[in-house]
Amino acid sequence: MLAAGVVSVAALSRAFAADYLRALVSLPTALVVVVFLTALALLNVSGIKESLGANVAATLVELGGLVLVIGLGAWVIVRGDADPGRLTEVGTAEQGVVGATLAGAVLAFYSFAGFETSVNLAEEVADPRRSYPRALFGALLTAGGVYLLIGVVAGAAVPTDRLANSSGPLLEVVRLAGGMPDKVFAVVALVAVANGALLTGIMSSRLAYGRLARARFRERDPGPPVRTGRS
Repeated sequence: MLAAGVVSVAALSRAFAADYLRALVSLPTALVVVVFLTALALLNVSGIKESLGANVAATLVELGGLVLVIGLGAWVIVRGDADPGRLTEVGTAEQGVVGATLAGAVLAFYSFAGFETSVNLAEEVADPRRSYPRALFGALLTAGGVYLLIGVVAGAAVPTDRLANSSGPLLEVVRLAGGMPDKVFAVVALVAVANGALLTGIMSSRLAYGRLARARFRERDPGPPVRTGRS
């Protein structure tokens, strides 16, 4: 889990420096990644209250951006510029059915990986036995519904090859809908990517701390001696 968290933060930091940021400004990828990870580390070190406060604010922005994409994609479908028949097609010319299915499975797994890691923060809340299951299943239902709507409108509005070859697929929906500057949605997307990296970083730090604390506790209190032979 720790290795997956580190790799996820690395992937999200590179995504932060990709097409969404380039819609605002052109900067070297390596420089953006270093500055982004440094800022992320400083926020995590500042404390859990500050980190989760930033998470709540970013989540509201992120959800608003996703609802906006759903609305714009629906507008493309209503005005007749979409092809709903693409939703029944599986595979692309480059990947084929098997390759596209595996790629979709990996993406779906990655999208929901945060739900199982959220237990590392369960001890930060009051009465986790009551509040955590409600939060977990409520988030699963909410995110699942939003992801489903995003997949439907994006798949119908944007050609499959164009979506597959874009590092900013939701931006493609915004561009097709028109009437909104790329920069507005680019900011929302950057907040969403940064939020994902922030939460993954929090999880990884808590996971590492828990392992270290357990090891030190065992050093101080190894438990009762094990008896051998007859007593």
